[in-house]
Amino acid sequence: MNHLVPNLIFRCWYRPILAGLLSLVLIGLILPIPPALADTFTVFFTTDLPDLNPGDGHCDAFNALSGDQCTLRAAIQESNALPGADTLNLQAVTYTLTLNGSGENASATGDLDILDDLTLTGASAATTIIQGEPGWDDWLIDIKDPAKVQISDVTLRQGMGGIINSGVLTLTNSAIISNAGGRGISNFGTAMLLNSMIMSNTATSHGGGILNTAGGQLTILNSVVSYNIAAGEGGGIKVNSGAITLTNSTISHNQATSHGGGLSGSASLINVTLINNTADADNDGFGIAGGVSGSNIILVNSILARNKKGSTANDCSVITSQGYNLIQTSGGCTINGTTTGNITGQDPLLGALQDNGGPTMTHAPLPGSPAIDKGNPAAPGSGGNACSAADQRGVTRPIGSRCDIGAVEANVSAVFLPLVIKPEN
Repeated sequence: MNHLVPNLIFRCWYRPILAGLLSLVLIGLILPIPPALADTFTVFFTTDLPDLNPGDGHCDAFNALSGDQCTLRAAIQESNALPGADTLNLQAVTYTLTLNGSGENASATGDLDILDDLTLTGASAATTIIQGEPGWDDWLIDIKDPAKVQISDVTLRQGMGGIINSGVLTLTNSAIISNAGGRGISNFGTAMLLNSMIMSNTATSHGGGILNTAGGQLTILNSVVSYNIAAGEGGGIKVNSGAITLTNSTISHNQATSHGGGLSGSASLINVTLINNTADADNDGFGIAGGVSGSNIILVNSILARNKKGSTANDCSVITSQGYNLIQTSGGCTINGTTTGNITGQDPLLGALQDNGGPTMTHAPLPGSPAIDKGNPAAPGSGGNACSAADQRGVTRPIGSRCDIGAVEANVSAVFLPLVIKPEN
């Protein structure tokens, strides 16, 4: 028997298989690897308990019951342990955090540490509430770098601070209210607030509503920062470093014992209403600028009014105007830049902070307000220093001949037509 024959047969059989295997390897190198699958958890249970086995794909906090018993803490632990961007759907209920503890970053106790990309969605800010129990001594949510987190339609309240963010946060249609000592939001990363409310929070130092620091990037759109208190600078917002921009937003009724009742630090304000804020709230003579305090504050199409230093009217210290602002009390304020279209020394005649339509509360111009039709005459939304295309409520600008100064367009008389229902014959 020719011993070459078996070798030849082997080679003939082996070579196509080898070629096929090589092709599969090459295909694996060429084709993209599919992204990690995302998981969705629906949080039905309001009890604050950790997950039994984080990473097994089951949001389950109870051994004794059959099926997955998904708590908020367990869902976040599963999301942290699993690859991919996950989604948590919350119900129209109140989730109360009760597992006190600090110094750990696995969400087992204390605040809810978010380590991976996550979308957290509630039913509405009025009905989906995350809160700390009485005596809660930690933040409510702690977002770690590099997590990208979207939170919408929830209220966060009664924490020793609402959210501390070192990642990328988008907060939409939500409320951060009544958080004590640690303020509403501390931003060390990148954050966007849209259609949201930061209200009635306190800080034992700077930034009652929001502190932006460590080079954080903060954008606030169509939102309200109100009734916050700081035992330092920036009753509403304190900017230690980084860049912040506010557009179509309201800063109102905030207090600081030191500088900047409404805002302290560097910021750009576009179509903003900043009113009724107080610096030097304890009247000890230390503190400046009831409205805004800082050397790099850019103001365009905005209102500064009824702000106080102690009991004295005082709207600002130093601002860079880009035109079409209404500054009620300009005494003691250095106004740099262009003053084209600026109005000084007049009360803006604004209504109370209330529901004027839209997702957040606003101060609407009253009839006869000098802010009406006095914004930049350029077409709204056309860029540059033009007014924004819509106001804080989402109402298209302009309503009159020109856009109004401030966050809100003046209302026009509405015409309501009767609903006629034709009866069946």
